[in-house]
Amino acid sequence: MAKTPEGESGVLLALLKNSEKEMSVSALAKLVGLSRMGALLIVRKLEKEGMLTVRKVGRSSLCAVDLSSSHTRKSAIPENPSRSF
Repeated sequence: MAKTPEGESGVLLALLKNSEKEMSVSALAKLVGLSRMGALLIVRKLEKEGMLTVRKVGRSSLCAVDLSSSHTRKSAIPENPSRSF
């Protein structure tokens, strides 16, 4: 269940909305509504794809969106955004 595209997009969206700071995996899991382990698996996958940066501080993993990655920009910005005014 944790590896669904919806979970990945939820994690990415939450980090994009809070892009000015790093977020712990635990806080991210709570925000998105996933288990801590589910969020950690998604974070590891997205880090491996180059979309996130993760650094360890003690026992915590702090993650942030890697906005310099072209893969992140392609995934985060829809090709045909719908406009609602």
